[in-house]
Order: sequence, then structure tokens, then C-alpha cells
Amino acid sequence: MSRKIADFIISNSLAFAFILYELIISIRIFFEMEVLTAHIFVHQLFWFNCVLAFFYLFFKKYLKIDPDRLWILAGGSFITFIPLIYSMIKGTPWVLNYIEPVSFFQILKDVSTLLFRHKFNWPMFPELLALLISSTAIAFFFTRSFFKSFFGSLTALYISFFTLGFSWVSVSSDHPALFRLTTSFPEQQFYALQMITLFTVVIFIANSKELLETANIIRHRLYFFLSLIVAVLSFQGLFMFLFIKKIYLADMAVSFVPLSLIILTSGALLKPEWREKAIIPLIVSILTIAVLI
Repeated sequence: MSRKIADFIISNSLAFAFILYELIISIRIFFEMEVLTAHIFVHQLFWFNCVLAFFYLFFKKYLKIDPDRLWILAGGSFITFIPLIYSMIKGTPWVLNYIEPVSFFQILKDVSTLLFRHKFNWPMFPELLALLISSTAIAFFFTRSFFKSFFGSLTALYISFFTLGFSWVSVSSDHPALFRLTTSFPEQQFYALQMITLFTVVIFIANSKELLETANIIRHRLYFFLSLIVAVLSFQGLFMFLFIKKIYLADMAVSFVPLSLIILTSGALLKPEWREKAIIPLIVSILTIAVLI
């Protein structure tokens, strides 16, 4: 029995590493947030999940590292405590938030300096620097190419920073952003669904080859995909009808991918040979359902 358990853990090392990452990041969120609702928690959790997803994408696709060895990326969860420790050492309370993209020069300055001397996100500087150094070291351990490892880590860091660090989209009139959207979702619920959507899309891109191979073994593929589209649109339509008073395009955009994931995960759980591979989608689906209800 113990041998079977060990084999199960080894074969699902990514899933268990992801669970560990979720637990550590959850502790980090509880330390940071003074006001914490379910929507805020999932929003924050998937913000960190998206950072992990970008590094997973570049380590897998660009550095060509075996995904079964990328469980080590979950160790990055411990780095997230650095801003808290750093601000305590400096004796200054931290107020981390999205950066308002005021100008191209300001964005260039914040990105190039990793928020060093930023007026409120300065505790992020040692965390970002530690993330760059540690990810480069991990990549070099697997690839034995310093320049390729450094470039891959730097690209993953800056793309995640550029995508997640700035306030590009807002659904609140009190929150300045580059694009303002109208939604019927409560503000934090919208942001949570937005982060779940981004995380799912990045992971799908990272695993596109495996997903395509899986799709190729499905009989009657055209019928399957047409049925899937109908199921997702019907599910989304029913959800909107029951829970949304007035439907906006932004509502449909942030709910389509999460609802699709729930349906795909439910289908995967019905097939015994796919169940072990559905652990991470199942976790994401459960958190998505928690956000939706």
C-alpha cells in the first residue's frame, strides 16, 4: 500500500507541489490582508498562481525542462514572504497595490528597477530580485546554460511583472486604470474571475502539446468539440440568467473560460485514465465555483 502511495505522489509531483504552493501562498495572503473576503482571497491567490504559471510556461516551452521536474517552482511561494520581512526590518508599514500606468517612462522605470525606491511597492524589490536570482539558478541547474537560463528567467519575470503588476483594467470608478469596464459582478468577484481566466489560459498554452495529443485520441472529435461549445454556452447562459441582472460583454469574457474549465474537469473525472491528471483542474474548478456562488 505504501509503495502505491509513493508511486502516486511521484507520478503527481506537479499536483502536490501546486497544493503546497496554494497552502503557503494562502498563509502569505492571511498575513498581508486586513480585510479578507472569499473573493479577495481567490483574487490574490490566483494573482500569485499566474506568476507561477508564467514561469512554468517559459521553463517548459523555452528552456525545454521536463515538466515533471518543475515541481521545484513551488518553492517560490516562500519568497513571497520577503516583502513582509523587509518592511518589518525597515520599520515601515507596507501598502502593496497595483501600479497605475501613468506614462511609458514611469512603466519603464518601474520595470527596469524592479520597484526599487517605488513610493509604496518598494518592499517588492528584494522579492523580485530573489525571484530572478533563484529562478536563474534553478534553470541553470537543469540546462547548464547560464545565458539561456538568465534570459528565460528574466523574460518570465518581466512578462509576469508587466502583466500582473500594473492596473490595466478596472471595474471601479475609484480605482484608476488604463481600461475601465462595466460589469454586473461585484468588483472583487470580477477580479477573481479575471485572474482565474488568465491562469487557465497560460496553463493551457504551456500544456498545448499534451492537450492536442489528448484531443487527437478522442473519437468523433468534431462532434465532441461542437457538443463542448454548446454545453459551455448553455452553462454560461444559464448562469447569467440565474445570477446576473444585466449582462455586459466583460461579464461574458471573464466567466467563459472558468465555466469551460468546470465542464472539462467534470468530463475528465468521468474517465478513470484522466482522473489523476485532473487534480490541478479540479482544485481550480472548486475555487471557481466558490467564487461564482
